[in-house]
This record gives sequence, C-alpha cells and structure tokens, in this order.
Amino acid sequence: EYRRLHGGADVGGQRTRLWGELRRSVDAFRQRTKREDTEALISDLLGAKRRNDTVLVLDGKIYATKAWLGLPPERKFLGAEKNQGHCAMIASAIKHGTKLPNVATAHTALATGGDDGRCLNERRLPPLYGRSEPADDTYEYPTTVIAKRDGYGQCGVLVPNPYWGARGYGTSGDLGMWHKDIANLRKTAKSRPPQKRDGRVFWRGKCSTNEWNIKSGPIPADWNDRAALECWRGKCRTNARRLVDEAAAPPRRRLTKSAETVAKEKAMFAARKIAYRTMKAEHKCKKDFGNRARLRAAALTVARPDLFAVTCSQLTPPKNFSCVPDEAAALYAARTATLKASTRVVDASWLEPEDFSKHKYVLNLP
Repeated sequence: EYRRLHGGADVGGQRTRLWGELRRSVDAFRQRTKREDTEALISDLLGAKRRNDTVLVLDGKIYATKAWLGLPPERKFLGAEKNQGHCAMIASAIKHGTKLPNVATAHTALATGGDDGRCLNERRLPPLYGRSEPADDTYEYPTTVIAKRDGYGQCGVLVPNPYWGARGYGTSGDLGMWHKDIANLRKTAKSRPPQKRDGRVFWRGKCSTNEWNIKSGPIPADWNDRAALECWRGKCRTNARRLVDEAAAPPRRRLTKSAETVAKEKAMFAARKIAYRTMKAEHKCKKDFGNRARLRAAALTVARPDLFAVTCSQLTPPKNFSCVPDEAAALYAARTATLKASTRVVDASWLEPEDFSKHKYVLNLP
C-alpha cells in the first residue's frame, strides 16, 4: 500500500517512510499560503459551529471545549473519553520537552477513522465527532484521526489511539505513563522465555454485535420508495429536499378512496416497510465485520481448544449475516457452536497487559 500511495517509492528506513506518509496525509488538505486565509480557517474552526470538534495549541497551551453543567457532555470536545486522551497525549508531550507549533485541527475519535471513502476522491473530510453526515465544506479543515479502517489512503493525519497510560494517570494518553508501562511489559516478557509460555493462540475481548431490533421504531416520515432508497445510500440531498417541499405544500382536498385503492396502498406500504427494514439490517450487518471475525475466532476455541485460547469477556454474537451471503453458512455454524459451548468460550476475568506475555502467540482482531 505504501508503494501504491507513494508512486512506487519504498526507500529509507521505518522513520523515513513514517514521515513520508505523514507529509502525504497533510498534503491531502488544501494548503493556505495567505495570512487572511489562515485567519479565516482558525475563526471557522473556533466558531460556534466547529469548536466542539477542534483542538487548539497556542504558545504551549491546549484549548478545547469542556463539558459543563447545563449541556450534554457529548456536545463538548472533552465530553468524549478518547478526546480527553488525545489532549492528555499532547499535554504530556509538552511536559516532556516537545516544542509544538501553534496549530488548530479538527479531530475525530471514531474507531473507523470517520471516513466514508470519499475523502481523497471528492476532497471531502469524514464526518467529525458526533456528526452523522459529512458537510459540503468540511474538506477545508485539517483533521487528525486515531484509525484508518480502510487503509492509509483514508484522509486524515493519523495520531496514536490513546488506549495506554490509564493505569497510573487516571486517563489514557499520558506519554510518561506509556513509557513506564512499556518498560514494565518488556521486563515481564523477558522473565518468561518463549519455551515456557502457553503455545495456544490467545485473544480476549468482547464478542458482541452492533445489531438493534430493526422491527422497532417508526419508519421515518420522509421515507418514500426509490427516493428513500437513494437517500439511504447517501444520495439524498436532492431527494430529501423534494420530500420536504412536498410535505410543506398545501394539503390537497381529500378524496374518497375505493376499497381496491386502499388495499393497494396498504400492500405498497407493507412492501416499503419490509424494504426499509432490510436496508437497515444490511447497514448493521456491514458494521459488524469485526464482530464476525471475533465470532469465528471464538469458534476455533470450541473446535480446537488445544491450539486456540480465544475467549470472550461478553458473548452476544451477531446473527444478521445478510451482507455476507457467501459466509453465512460458516458464520451460523460458528454462532451455534459458540453458544452451545459458552462455558468454554466466556471468560470475564480481568487481565493485566503483563498477562499477555504468558502466551507465545497473541491474535490481533478488529
């Protein structure tokens, strides 16, 4: 992927390639060469519309909106735990002597990276934190991300996902605690030579689902056959506008309908209802790609407990496989096997990071 993104170049060491990729990510955003353009960007980022997605570093100090009494915490930047970790990381870098330039960026803490696949093609940024749809003008704003689910080609400047440093600091992201944790992990790992470790492939985490009961809740009022289908697929701007205009039009004189017409309308509504729920099910299925991988890994423990030690702290596996019909049979079999042998798969006991070095092999799952 690096060679593809960098024109076939694959020279230099790891640090050289790292800086090359960071520069490429930054260059994907529109560059400002005039002072007035930069001032307009900063004013926009710190304005009422954007400030809850923005981090500002100015003269070694960090500025971000803080949750306070009277507003829902999720509406403020520091209302999200990962955002707190991001600020803690920046603060600890400054504390340990890093000289940061004055900079303002938008930031998204979504595990997907927030990208909808259109960033580099249409020059549009992903939805920012707490926003469900990308806005027309978000391509203007340099954005940092903690993940790139679909590869480095996603837009955004990749920064560390602040999982670390929480045990001694109280919140994640502290670089000093990260350094201490890494040193302790290495010391523990050296005390456990590979030949004395458990030879089974190990993993521990939640085996859950993003599904919800798609039969509950009303169909949106603006949902209307083909227009709604296109809207659901992300092409809804003109269609939604037309539906709103139609809804705002003066009511027509009500006509008496025949029994046949009423029956046809009921049948059409039932078909629309089924289609809407089917689309929602497919949407949720696509979001469960990581949970499907966890389900199949847990099934390996059932089939070969001598080779695998994949256990789940929580077992609520997905059951909607409509988006992966070729894998459905294997996934249903894995689901049945893990639920029948749940006592062998579920292990809710707490593990410290040092415990992972008891195993020769550690599985990496999404």
